[in-house]
This record gives sequence, structure tokens and C-alpha cells, in this order.
Amino acid sequence: MKFLLYAHGGSGNHGCEGIVAATARLLRGIDSSAEVILSSRKPAEDERSTILSVDKIVNEFSGYWGLLSPLRYMAAFAYRFISKDTSLYYSILYSLLFKNTLKQASDGAVALSIGGDNYCSHNCSGVAYLNRALKKRGCATVLWGCSIERDAYDKGFIRDMQSYDLIVARESRTFKMLSSLKLTNVRLYPDPVFSLGCALPEMTDDVKPENIVGINLSPLIMKYGDKPCVMRNFSRLIEFILQSTDMSIALIPHVVWDESDDRLPLSELYRAYEGTGRVTLTNGSNYCKIKSTIARCRMFVGARTHSIISAYSTCVPAIAIGYSVKAYGIAGDIFGTDKNYVVPVQSLKREDDLTGAFKWLMVHEDDVRRHLRQFMPEYCARAGASAVEIAQPVWGRWGE
Repeated sequence: MKFLLYAHGGSGNHGCEGIVAATARLLRGIDSSAEVILSSRKPAEDERSTILSVDKIVNEFSGYWGLLSPLRYMAAFAYRFISKDTSLYYSILYSLLFKNTLKQASDGAVALSIGGDNYCSHNCSGVAYLNRALKKRGCATVLWGCSIERDAYDKGFIRDMQSYDLIVARESRTFKMLSSLKLTNVRLYPDPVFSLGCALPEMTDDVKPENIVGINLSPLIMKYGDKPCVMRNFSRLIEFILQSTDMSIALIPHVVWDESDDRLPLSELYRAYEGTGRVTLTNGSNYCKIKSTIARCRMFVGARTHSIISAYSTCVPAIAIGYSVKAYGIAGDIFGTDKNYVVPVQSLKREDDLTGAFKWLMVHEDDVRRHLRQFMPEYCARAGASAVEIAQPVWGRWGE
């Protein structure tokens, strides 16, 4: 069986890297001879990765894109001043922009859109186009491990969702929202990365974490909150840990893209506190190495979704700095509530807000760890079972 993974931003986002690695392993679990092709927007990053286990990597964007910039502006001009119908323009643009991806499509292949947040974007027309174009080429299409905001949909969105052969939501909030639209092709499974073990120690009560607090901070959350206030909150948290506990701090980047590099705000924090001798800035080269670092932490505070997933799946009590449905949905599925487990970045108004949330985690640390150790084995196993849905001939597209 041939599988095409697309809508992948590149392995410089180690969460995206983890999704590809986990998905490739799950697909080969249902077909050991499967051919897995990755269509990537940053293939050079993926070629450097040592964990992906794909057979072929292609550049999602063709060389036509730079030449077509004038047409892109023409489409925008027409949309604003002539007609609200730009379907012709977008069809021309996208058919050339995604030419490399479409070359990999073949009748009977299964194409998985693996960018879980793509439909949270205000402009997801490119992903919608690929869904239509791949289906026209005889592919079965799957929206894989998605989270979608309730205000993201309109009639066009609903038609697009209906046309997927399978939609796998990674948390209950998205699943309930899509189900409320009377969609019958929706299933609920944890994010596939929960299935990625990465040779970590067995989750037992006698595994003692090191006396370290892991911290991840991203430029992305600055877009949803007040940047100076966010930075002051993280500074105050570090100062509280250094002054009131004997714990050390590991600053852990999870995305290293030029346009969104966690190392920038984390380096700023590191420079401010490196003189204490208790703060380090890590440099994990892939998702599994970063996850292994997080697994050794006693507690964790993170902004990137897949850094939090690494903490949850290795039973490290964690606080997510959330800005969208994915943080609330995943925490709610694991703990039964997102209260105290997710701090909305928009709620950081006073400089001690994050420290207050961390103090709650310190008080409840043992209870949270105990819950995770009881809950996560079955939850991670369910993530590992998600590919079974692809093997089911429910839609008449897969063989017995």
C-alpha cells in the first residue's frame, strides 16, 4: 500500500517531526511493505532527521511558486475589487504550487494530511485544494490527528470535511464539534505522537525523575498574549524556582524555524540567569532526544503542544501555556478538566500569574504523577491503535 503524508511544515518543528515518525511506524504496523512518501515544505530539514523512517521525501512546493507571484497578487486584487469568487485563480495557483505533491498521487494510494493545526488557520484553502485534487487522482484522503477551532468553519469547510474518507480528531473538543456538524467520517484517537516511545524508561513508581523543571517558551504564544507580560511571567517563575526551591531549570527549545524559533526567547532567559549555575539551555537534535530530556524532568511548563505531549506521555506533571483548542482538549481528555493544567496565554495579566499556577502544580505534584502513571499506558496504546481505522474498508476504499 502507498501512503502519502502531506501538509508537513518541516522537521525544524520537532512536533511535526514526531508526527511523521509516529505515523510512518503506525502505517507500517498495518502493512509492513508499505511505501511511505513525505511531501514537505522544508525537505532539507527532514533529510537531516534520523527518526522519520520514510521511503521518499519530496518538496511540497514546486519551483513555479516564485514565478507565479504576480498571479497571486492578481487573485487578491480580483477578490477585493472585482468578484468574491477566486476559485479559478486559486485553482491555477495551487495546481502549480503543489505540482510536486500531486505527482506522488496515484489511484488507490492513501493521502494523509498530517498538519494537525492547518484548519485552525484563517486561510486553509491550500489544504482544501489538495484534498480535492488528491481525490480526483483516485486517492483516499485522511485528515490525521487534527484540532479545529469552532469558529473555523463555514459551508465550504463543511463540504471539505465531508469529502475526506476519514477524519481523526486528536481530542474530544474537536471530535464533538465535528460530530455536531452531522459528519459520519470522524473518529477520536489521541495524537499519534503519544504512540512514540523513544526508548524511554518504563513508567513505574520506582522511576525517580531528576530534580529539574523543564521550561519551553515559544514566539508563537506572543502573538496571542502580551509579549512583555509573558516574558515577565517566565522570568518570575524562574526566580521563584531558584529562590524558593532546590530545583534546577532546563530551558528546552522545541521549534527552531527561522520564522518561529524557541531559542530566541529561551536564550534571553538563559542569559539573564546563567550566572546562577542552575539554568541550562538544551539543544536536542530531534523529537526523541528532546522527549528523553523532558522525561527526566520532575515537572514541566511548556508552550509547544508536542513538548507537553512528551511530558504527559512520560508521566511528568506539566502545565500547558495554551492559546487554542488543542491544549484545552488534550488536557481535558487526560485529566477530565483543563483547569489548573492549562494556563491561557491571554490570561497572563500580572507578572506572577504563571508562578501561581506552578505553585498549584507543586502542591499536587504527586497526585498528578500518580494519575498519569495510571492513565497513560492505555491512552498511549489507543494512540497506537489509530492506524487500524485506515485499514478498515469502511468507505470501500481499502482492501480486506
